[in-house]
This record gives sequence, structure tokens and C-alpha cells, in this order.
Amino acid sequence: MISSTLKQYTDSYNVNLSNYLNEYEDNTKAFFLQSEKVKYQAYQNSLTKISNQLQLFTREELNNNLVHKSIAADLKKMNIDAYNSIITELNQTPDENILSLSKLKNDKISIDEKSLENHIKSSIVILKYISQEYEEAIQTTTIIAKDKSGEVALLDSTEYQIDQRLELWLKNYESENEYIHIPKAIEEKRSWVTDKYKNYEERYYKSQIDICNAILNAVPNQIEITTIKTEFKNKLIDLRKRIPLPDTDIERLISEINNAFYRLEKFMKGSSLEYTSFYFNDAFTLLFNELHKFENLNNNNDALINSYYKIINQVCYDYDKSDFLNTDAYENDDFNRDCNEIEYLACDRYEEFNIDEDGNSTKISITDLVHNIKNTNLKKDYEDFQALKNEIDDFISRLELDITQNYNDEKYLNFLAFINLVKDDASNDMKNTLQSIPEADKIKFFQMMLPKIKEQFSSIKEKHYDNEISNFLNKDVIQSIVKTENISIPKTRKIADKWHALLYLIEVEVYKKEIPTNFDGDFIKSKLEEIGKQRCKNSGQGFYRQVRDLKGNINSNISVKRLFNDNWQDVIIDLSNNDENIVKYLETNYK
Repeated sequence: MISSTLKQYTDSYNVNLSNYLNEYEDNTKAFFLQSEKVKYQAYQNSLTKISNQLQLFTREELNNNLVHKSIAADLKKMNIDAYNSIITELNQTPDENILSLSKLKNDKISIDEKSLENHIKSSIVILKYISQEYEEAIQTTTIIAKDKSGEVALLDSTEYQIDQRLELWLKNYESENEYIHIPKAIEEKRSWVTDKYKNYEERYYKSQIDICNAILNAVPNQIEITTIKTEFKNKLIDLRKRIPLPDTDIERLISEINNAFYRLEKFMKGSSLEYTSFYFNDAFTLLFNELHKFENLNNNNDALINSYYKIINQVCYDYDKSDFLNTDAYENDDFNRDCNEIEYLACDRYEEFNIDEDGNSTKISITDLVHNIKNTNLKKDYEDFQALKNEIDDFISRLELDITQNYNDEKYLNFLAFINLVKDDASNDMKNTLQSIPEADKIKFFQMMLPKIKEQFSSIKEKHYDNEISNFLNKDVIQSIVKTENISIPKTRKIADKWHALLYLIEVEVYKKEIPTNFDGDFIKSKLEEIGKQRCKNSGQGFYRQVRDLKGNINSNISVKRLFNDNWQDVIIDLSNNDENIVKYLETNYK
């Protein structure tokens, strides 16, 4: 039920909140307020719709009650009490069962403009109250459970979305036993992200399962944790039964995503003045699902998703810095919504991208991506054809040698002549076919023919020299060669960006450095990325994100352990080249 005044809303607030929390164990105060905000925004829109429509009438028309009741239809559906206090319906017949011509013709209403104004004001203060409560819900801690000693055991945190029971179990266990390192849970659900396929729920369930696995690895056969894990596994199965991810034509989906980025870039440049939402989060949910399928695991798709992430980061940067030509872009709600959703992909779904930090920070557009992929594919197709041709030529040469050396009689020599004839005929047929195909279609023809030729050639080759090839590729043979020759394969060690970020933040404290910030106190992304480039030998984007996320979350040994591991100090000391000041600082502040 919609409240018409702030007093009405606050009087029923606690009861409504309590009922919502009791409906389902994963419901939170923040989720409740998000739904309340949506509901009361719709209510406010129904009121302002009437107010805006009234501007189209003259005073004489209003005084003569010439307003049709259709303009208040939304309000009537949402809040009948508010409707009755604002609207008076005219020309009503006493008997509703009697169809009156005058009623059909003159279905007009009278509007109490003062009452309408008051209800609009009330809707504004109610929405303000909801916003304040929401900010409090996501910033302050809420006591949900207590341990045996009566201390707070669970924080309603936006940083760690951990199941209440798991958090309570960990606190009770760690008070008497060793600390258990668990993976960081996902961020809170974003209210403004379109999530048709319930991707957040899937990620949340998987995150809780990972936490259960971490606990069970340290403390096996824990019945309570096993039960919770089974519960989340069943929830995951049920989720995808209710809302299955559809099989999608991946090429078509990629084309749609490319076109969406292209439209966004054109709008930012000002070459297009219209923009409508695409819903990037849903599109990438489907794309990730397709890319996980075995048939789509290839280098091209890896490069594609990596390039998408670069474009996404570029859009985030340009949007944040207003680095685009269309000065009116921020006035478009669809544009703002999509840019915020793209930022969500960059920050919250970071790990789902196959990120390859190559140190190249060159600005990239969707046009560059499509062009690079097209050229890469063409180059690969050419190389594949050339390699296949060389392989076929080599095979025929070996066959010729084999026949002439071992089967030097008329029967096999005739067979050799036949092979060469087939080879020449096939070559001539290919030339004639290519001459008859339009230039624009030749690439498609090659792409279609390549797998067929490979398949036919493989079947022929398997009948000859199969043993020789198998022996050459034999794993045991290769291993014996390695042992005989005493070959050692060096292992390269890559230090993740998060370790470099942690060391940097410690150096800030030890050497009293200043983290680059602007006048508002926000980190300067470009300068931190430059520092990251020098330390991580990549683009520095991951370093910036880690510094941003870690700052303020590494104030204790326990909090660092949660984010890294038990031996984190050893890694930092090694990474700092045994810096004496760093060692002393760690011994003093992280006992």
C-alpha cells in the first residue's frame, strides 16, 4: 500500500520492513529500500504526470471541468486514497450497469490543484526519507547475530556479502582455533543494473560455495558447513531451472555488442544525437556463458574478451573525465544508465574477463577492435591454408619417395601417376572455381573450404605413416629425451598486481608518501596507473583498482590475511628486496 504522507509512511515503516525480512532469509534492509524507492518513484511520476498535463489546459478549460480522467488513470491504480482526495469524477450515472451515452462522451474530472501540490510535496519527502535510510543501511553496521560471549558476530557489510551463518561460524571457530583464509565475497547487488538472467544471484551462490570449500579444506567433515554448501548448490541448480540461460548465436551476439559500443561511441563524439539503452550487463552474461562452452574456447575469443575489457575501461575513463565531444550527453538518462552499467562490468565482474595486461595503454575504440579481429582472422586463415598446402605437398613428396623406393613396379607407379593427376586436376578446379567467385565472397569460400579440406586430408594421412607420426609425438619419448639431454625448463614467476599495490600502500606509510589525489580527495587514476606501469610492467589499470580497493582495508593483520594469505609478510619482504624499514614496519604494526 502506498502512503500519502510522510507520517503515514513512517508509522508503517518498521512493520513493513520486518515483514519483508521475514519473507526470505537473504532479504536485507537495503533490498527492501531499493524496492520502496522504485515503488514511490512510480507514485511520484503518476502525480507529476497530472501536473504536467494541466499545463496544457487554459484556466477557462480547467474551470469548466474539461479534463478527461485518463490523465489520472495511473494514480488511481497506485493509490486510490490519494486519487479520491485530488480527483472528483463528473457525470457519473447512479447505476453502473446502465451504459450512458453522456458518460461515454463526457467522462471528465475535476482536479483539486492544491491537494495535488501537497501530495507531490509529500512524495518528495518520502523519497528523501527512503534515500536517507538506504544510505544508512549500506554505510552503518547492523547487529544481526551474536556469538556465545554476546559480542557482535556479523556485520551487514557492503564489502563482504557473506552468509550470516558462515560469518558467525567463522567468528566462533577462530576465537578458539587458527584463522581460516577465505576468498573475498562479491560486492553488494547494484540496484541500477539490469539483470534479467539473475547473474548476481548465481555469482553470490558460487561465492558462498567457495567460502564453504575454503572452510572444509581447513576443517573437513563439518556437517553444518556441508549442509550450508549443499543448500547453496541446490539454490544454484534451482535458479538455472527457473531462469535458464538461453543458447545464443555467438556471432550474432558479438555483432550486437559491437554495434552497441559503436552507437555509444558515436553519441559520445556527438556524431549521433540520439541514444537508447542496450543493457550491457545482460549481453555480457550471455557472452560469458557462450565463451565457457568447449567449442568456443580459442585464441580469437580470448583476444576478443580482452579487447572488450580495454574498451570498457576506456568508456569508464572517458565518462568519468567528460573526455568526449558531446557536451549534452549527461542529459540522456539511457546514456548515463549504460555507462554506469559498463562501470559495473569493469569493477564488479572484473574476474570474468580474460585479462591480459600487456602494458599497452593506447586508446582503443570498437572500430579498432573489429578491424584488428578481422585482420587477425584473415591472417590466420591465410597461414592455415599455407600450412595445409605445405603439409599436403610434403605428404605427396613422401608418398612419391615411398612408392619409388619400396614398390617400384608398374602397379604402384601407375598409382603415383594417378595421384599427381588428381593433384593437378584439384589445383585447376580450385583456380577455375576462384575465377567464378566474386572477389568479395572469396574469403567466405576459403573459410568454408578450409575445415573440409583438413578433414579429408587427415583421413587420408591416417592410413599412411600413422605409426611414424605417433611415435614422433609420443609423450614418453619426449620425456626421455628431456631427461637424457638434462634439459631444464625455467619457470617464470609473475607477481599479481595486488601484491605490488599492497607494498606501495605500506611504502606510503613507511616513507610518508602522498597518494596522488585531486581537490575532492579522490585518487588520480592516471597517475596511479603510471606508478603501476613501472611496478607491474603492464598498463597499470589493475594496480590502480587494487590500491583503490585495498586502501582502508589493510589496517590489521587479520584483514590482510583475509585478502591475501597467511604468509603475506614474507611475500612483501621479498618483493621489497628485504627493505629494512619495511621489515621493521611489518614487525611493529602487523604482529
